[in-house]
Amino acid sequence: MYDMFMDLITGTPKYGILQVFAGISIKVGLVCGIAGVATLLMRGFSAYARKMMWVAALAGLILMPVMAVFTPVWNLSIIPGIGEPSGVYSYENPGAESGKEIVVGPVQTGRRFSSAAGAAPGFVMGSIHWSEALLLAWALGAIVMAIWFLFTQIVIRRVERSAVPAEGRLLEEAERLSSRMGLRRDVRFLLSDRLKVAITTGVLKPNVILPSAAAAWSRDRVRLVLSHELAHVMRRDGWIELFTHVATTIHWFNPLVWIAVRQLRIERERDCDNAVLNSGARPSEYASLLMEIAADLGSAARPVWEVVTISQGSNLKDRLLCILNPSINRSTGSRRSAIIAGILVLTMILPLSVSGVWQTQAQEKQQEKKAEEQLKQEEKQQYEKKMKEKELQKMKKEKSEFSSMSPKEKVEMSWKKIVEKGGENSAAVHFGKTLKTKGTDSAMEVMKKLKKLEESSESDIYFKESEFNTLGYVFLYNKKIDEAITVFKINVNMYPDAWNVYDSMGEGLLVAGKYDKARKYYEKSIAMNPENENGKKMLAKMDELGKEDVVKKGI
Repeated sequence: MYDMFMDLITGTPKYGILQVFAGISIKVGLVCGIAGVATLLMRGFSAYARKMMWVAALAGLILMPVMAVFTPVWNLSIIPGIGEPSGVYSYENPGAESGKEIVVGPVQTGRRFSSAAGAAPGFVMGSIHWSEALLLAWALGAIVMAIWFLFTQIVIRRVERSAVPAEGRLLEEAERLSSRMGLRRDVRFLLSDRLKVAITTGVLKPNVILPSAAAAWSRDRVRLVLSHELAHVMRRDGWIELFTHVATTIHWFNPLVWIAVRQLRIERERDCDNAVLNSGARPSEYASLLMEIAADLGSAARPVWEVVTISQGSNLKDRLLCILNPSINRSTGSRRSAIIAGILVLTMILPLSVSGVWQTQAQEKQQEKKAEEQLKQEEKQQYEKKMKEKELQKMKKEKSEFSSMSPKEKVEMSWKKIVEKGGENSAAVHFGKTLKTKGTDSAMEVMKKLKKLEESSESDIYFKESEFNTLGYVFLYNKKIDEAITVFKINVNMYPDAWNVYDSMGEGLLVAGKYDKARKYYEKSIAMNPENENGKKMLAKMDELGKEDVVKKGI
């Protein structure tokens, strides 16, 4: 169950939450509809039988979410294919189709996809996907319902604690009626000045609480009121009321559930009224009592917490019509009715939870697709890991080889990589080829053309200081000093704010024997970058050896 919950609220939005909500809502609607039709067809049956039909439906509403989790075959394709990727990706040879180099980055394990990279469809509010917002809204509604129920229970407990035990003729009449009705449960009879009507509370330990004014009631009125309340206790309606609150907490968003609960409470009150009439009360006498109670209450608003007590649920007009109708079936309940209700639960829930073959196939297809996606993801991760290891080994090998090379070999290797990587787009590569084959004048003409191409938005030509610097050293190490100085000079002109170009120009001039100019460039480089250790070292050696030795021996 935990895995399913985590799968719904994490990962790429698969609209699983919407499917669960829609599936449960449809099944809840079917259960309520079946119960509603059944009670219409059971007009000739007793109110107890119709009540047990709604109790069966209520049990189904509570079991529905549990069955939705533990019965994997339920999967109506209400919104098939929404949010699912349509492309199939291969990770065996990612560069085969385009022929271009593919740079493999780290595996993305987060829950979100950026819009630039092809975000998963669906509305995202900040960092919360709408499917998560739906689940959050349901949870908040359920919490509000639970808090309201706890609040009413606290109020009822306060009423019970402030009430006083019934005494005298009230208690005697209550005990006489309990014995006559065969009630074997211990019931407390209380009086409260906070009530205007009698109520029954409690599940395990029931209480019948009468208003303090009951002490002045007539014996007949006490007998009729207590008979009704004790009928609730006999039928364990406290448990049924608790279940109604569980159902409305789970399905608070579904109006059909509220209708079902209302109908259940109506049939429950009619059943208890029938129990009073079966005890020997005359219908006219009992109807008059209800009208007297209504007159005593008048139009005053009743506390909202009384809505959750057992003795609520049916309006006066409906009750009077049923009480005065002599043709109504007033038979009481039995274990047989409870067994039939249990069978009704199974007959309604199992066909909905365990769906047909087509649903099983749909579920299997979904599982296969999920397994296939997981396999592809694992293959992608393995491929990327292999490529990273291969790249790392290559870098280590190149670093080891590079450290053992001479300065000339290092420069030539770096230039080789520039040629391979930059190709036709590198201005340094174009300029170097022309300078090598056609001389300085042709190279300068090419430079002008390259500059114009760089300014054009249709060209991919680029200029890079480090590439021109490397090109200058290629010529310098190959004893082509004039060409090297030409490249270094161009680099100085293009990047006058880079200290390294002055350092390189100084080295080229020094090799050419132009001592004074070399010193000026080194000093310029150090002035721009006081941490230029190479420039400081070269100046120190120049001061130590002197101009003649530097020109003659070099450094």
